[in-house]
Amino acid sequence: MNSKAAFVWVLGAFGEQIEDSAYILEKVIEEEVETNSTELQMILLISCTRLFFKKAPQMHSILGKYYQYILK
Repeated sequence: MNSKAAFVWVLGAFGEQIEDSAYILEKVIEEEVETNSTELQMILLISCTRLFFKKAPQMHSILGKYYQYILK
């Protein structure tokens, strides 16, 4: 697991304790949209979903945009 994937996992696991975790994940998603790393994409999906259950208002639109990207 590379460092970016580990960082994303931490944001998903402990995001309720990190003030801007939703917006940090959003930035990572924007940067990694074209990546071919399935490992990073899966960790992003899991972390976004986990954080949605902790910070639903902030993650609602971010998770929606990410799902749209995945389905394309």
